[in-house]
Amino acid sequence: MHLIYYIVYYYKDLVHKGFKNLFIEELKPKDVEKENVSGNFEEFGKKVVEEKHILSVSWAKDQDIRRLLKSFSNWKLLEMTESGEAIDSPEDIRMRNKHESELLIRNLHSGEHSTWEIIEDTTILFNIAVLQESLQWFSSRLLSLAKDFKPSGDIKFSTKFSSDALSGLNKLVKEYEDFSDVCLLALHLEVRAHCFRHLMEFETVDIDICAKNLADDLNRIEEALVSALTPKELKYIFEGLGELVASILIHNISNCSQVITRASFGKRVHRA
Repeated sequence: MHLIYYIVYYYKDLVHKGFKNLFIEELKPKDVEKENVSGNFEEFGKKVVEEKHILSVSWAKDQDIRRLLKSFSNWKLLEMTESGEAIDSPEDIRMRNKHESELLIRNLHSGEHSTWEIIEDTTILFNIAVLQESLQWFSSRLLSLAKDFKPSGDIKFSTKFSSDALSGLNKLVKEYEDFSDVCLLALHLEVRAHCFRHLMEFETVDIDICAKNLADDLNRIEEALVSALTPKELKYIFEGLGELVASILIHNISNCSQVITRASFGKRVHRA
């Protein structure tokens, strides 16, 4: 048991080392030498130098924000459903994402949006998605392993060390699950940050160009993620964007010299 524990802990350090530029506060393992094994992860890490300006990552790492996002109906549905194939009515989708859209509008619809960055390289988004799936898969297998070693009835651990190792495994399971959630929340927020970035350009960019850029951007992101995530995770990431776009446009109208309706813009995005 203690051997398994240290193997898992070693792997945890590899993951942290490779993705430290994005999630440096999430995992804090001991320093060990693994430069050769983690070389591929390092290449990804170098792509994001100043993570503190990336809104999606910064928010996903914040425990209070994570707790708030997980309290919304869309996250609760993600946890309850086995797949993302269920077809909901537009009203159900709108209500499920309403409170989150209002939160994002209040916090992101301001002049401060120019100070944060989005992740434009879809390869990075794909890597985050792969990391999320890997951590989720690994935590579930690790949990099964820990349950198999859990004492029951007259079965007892031969040594206290084995018991401590089991406790350590259960703790690592929780940390893997939390880190997996951070990755998924970061992708969820990143897609919404892209919507804000494009829709905030109404004053300087032609409406048709803005609509096309947003549609093309979302299509690129979806193409990058579809092979890495499950249907229900993709649903969580992309569902409710219509509600968010409509809300952003309503707030834009008072300051936008090119006043347009929600319906007309929606048709332009759909055509694009």
